[in-house]
Amino acid sequence: MLERFKDSAGVMAHLAHVGPMLPELLELAPITRFEIFGDISKEVAEAVEPLGANVYSYLNGFNRA
Repeated sequence: MLERFKDSAGVMAHLAHVGPMLPELLELAPITRFEIFGDISKEVAEAVEPLGANVYSYLNGFNRA
């Protein structure tokens, strides 16, 4: 699955809506790999840490958002 968000506020809004059903979803479809590409807020980093997310920040180059 690939999801895209404009910014960290969008990620947090998504997590707020999905959060209550996340344990049930993970029983049906466990996370095998969770990667985040982009610069995220500390709040998002803390929220996704228990899910084992690997975060890759932009270093250089183009961002075609």
